[in-house]
Amino acid sequence: MEHAGLITEKTLFSPLVTPKEMALWDEMSQKAGFPGIVLMEHAAHAAFKVLLQLVPAILKRPCAVLCGGGNNGGDAIAMGRFLHERGAPVTLFLTKDPDEYQGTCRQELSMAAACGVPVGRLEDLASFSPAFLLDGLLGTGFTGPLRGTMEELIRTVNALNDVYRIAIDIPSGLDGRSGFPCPDAVHANLTICMEALKTGLCMPHARPFTGKLVAVPIGIPGNIKRAHSPSAFLLKERLAAQTPPSPKNGHKGIYGHVGIIAGGTAATGGAGTLAARGALRAGAGLVHGIAPSAFARDIRSGLPEVMLCPLEGEDPSSWPATIPGSLLKLLPSLTSLVVGPGMGTGPSAARFLAELLRIDARPPLVLDADALTLLAGMKDCFAYIRDCDILTPHPGEAGRLLGIPAKAVQNDRQKAVSQLASCQNGVVLLKGASTLLTQKDAPLLVSPWDIPQLSVAGSGDVLSGILAALLAQRALFTGHQTPPIPESLYLAAIGVAKHAMAGRLLARRAPERGILAHEIADSLPALVKTRNEHKQQD
Repeated sequence: MEHAGLITEKTLFSPLVTPKEMALWDEMSQKAGFPGIVLMEHAAHAAFKVLLQLVPAILKRPCAVLCGGGNNGGDAIAMGRFLHERGAPVTLFLTKDPDEYQGTCRQELSMAAACGVPVGRLEDLASFSPAFLLDGLLGTGFTGPLRGTMEELIRTVNALNDVYRIAIDIPSGLDGRSGFPCPDAVHANLTICMEALKTGLCMPHARPFTGKLVAVPIGIPGNIKRAHSPSAFLLKERLAAQTPPSPKNGHKGIYGHVGIIAGGTAATGGAGTLAARGALRAGAGLVHGIAPSAFARDIRSGLPEVMLCPLEGEDPSSWPATIPGSLLKLLPSLTSLVVGPGMGTGPSAARFLAELLRIDARPPLVLDADALTLLAGMKDCFAYIRDCDILTPHPGEAGRLLGIPAKAVQNDRQKAVSQLASCQNGVVLLKGASTLLTQKDAPLLVSPWDIPQLSVAGSGDVLSGILAALLAQRALFTGHQTPPIPESLYLAAIGVAKHAMAGRLLARRAPERGILAHEIADSLPALVKTRNEHKQQD
């Protein structure tokens, strides 16, 4: 499932806000002279326009509007008034006595009453048999757990049959930061977010509750948003079309030279092959496969374009105890390195990785798979990870690096990726549905894509190759990233988008399962068409 926004469509990132950040924007806007009732009217009108655009039938069939006592309820009341003025058969259902409503919500209720908007009894909701329901019970300020009558009401809402549910800003009962229900939430078909998507709504576990996600502008001044930039951003499809320019009189050397340190056992050479294929298909000019001499040829399997650097040592089947001269000679020409796919986790691999990390003149690294497992056992090497490096753990590897179970990582992926970023200097790319990316002192970046067809052995190896190709070409990128973020984090975001969009192209051919990892790599050149389509749209 993917998330769609109706604002900032031509940007590469959409802002994601936590409930606290949204509350600050609202507070600062009011301090700047924008009354709360004006902001609420703007919000309700923007949401109403989108509602008519996406659900035009709402003007013709019964609609129940559930109105809590906070700002979310005020938005719902205003939208109910707009529907009524357009002749829609709408009824407001209040969660408490009208005299108990306060502030801007009370003002909205007074205006609705002046316009003659019908008000029903909450206990009659089920018998009202609405075709549509606007959920304005609880806003983003809610923190669980749900209690008493509100939990019962949400169960009643979810039990209504043949009802299209529209959540205003957030499905009631959902935590706006984490995206988890507390313990239940309204199951919306559509969620219309005010000004920006909320971070928790873009987590994979929130999707059964949010339905389609849309963000609408409500009039928060741009200078306030710039002065109080959100801590997270959503990746957009346009990132997949970002490619460096092709200079006139170019040659393979300017498109980067990727090294693939992989395949340290007889059974794992294919991982290095897939990483090499990903790098070549993502535009790298040259690729070198690097492995113990007994296994180096395995990386070239089916890829005659790959050059080889066999590592000589006392045991041709083990990683050398010191960095051999052949690799030291090659390193100055490499512009990035993938380290880890199929590398093995034995003592020789650990020693070799530690030696490599300590080399002052080494290129940027993409640390994946076995390299991450090895790092978990030698935390002292975290000090040698640089801000240009990228770590790509799946939840199990992230758990090993943090010393916690994979389940704990999945229970709070935002916390896990932040912790990993804080203990070393590289980019952390936490794989999985809604991949998360961040770096120390940088925003959190969230992928909106969950493409089951990408869940196949070797998919992560291809992603590592893509990331390495982008790092290798970093000098060619013009750096038009917005918001301003570190270079390697920006390139990692492009890599995630390319990987996802390649998977989506393949999913059209194989709607269920059956995609092979090398097909993901081979689909990458087709993304150039996506770039040209975007230019035509602009």
